[in-house]
Amino acid sequence: IICMVCLLLVCVGIAVFLFTTFCSINTSYHIILQDGDFAPRMKKKNNKVLVLTGGSSGIGLASVKLFASNGYIVYELSRSGKSFDKVKHITCDVTSEENVKNSIDQIIKEQGHIDILINNAGFGISGPIEFTKLEDAKKQFDVNFFGALNVTKAVTPYMREKKEGRVIFVSSVASIFSIPFQTFFSASKSGMIS
Repeated sequence: IICMVCLLLVCVGIAVFLFTTFCSINTSYHIILQDGDFAPRMKKKNNKVLVLTGGSSGIGLASVKLFASNGYIVYELSRSGKSFDKVKHITCDVTSEENVKNSIDQIIKEQGHIDILINNAGFGISGPIEFTKLEDAKKQFDVNFFGALNVTKAVTPYMREKKEGRVIFVSSVASIFSIPFQTFFSASKSGMIS
């Protein structure tokens, strides 16, 4: 339990680092207390279209709320989730190339461009390797690694056409320092930063 709490704290730290690093160009930010959480303050952006996968809970949900509250046009892609405030949810399974293509095409039809893609979708399985079913390990790689690849491949042509855009991969400290009983999670996240 202590290891999991430490991992959670490290993940939150990585998320804050990502936001502060990502928003460093023409952005002033500082740590503020907002609704009981610390969050970077960003200047309002106009007409920046942000797509985030896996935003129905956790770091993804916090991220879409943060970006929407700072003026981004936010699309959240996940299998479960809902639209709220300034966040538009599109049901999308990142493991399906066709589903991803249709979702990205919908965003392009509505907005005409995508400025930022954050590949956040993922999940973890735990336990000793000898007790892990092969189909569970494959599913983890399909979502965590190949899902990010599918979405990146779908978005990249539009960014190339516009000659700008950013793609961010949300990984884990487990990609660098493997976690006991989290072999497949660590390996799938390590693949994202290779």
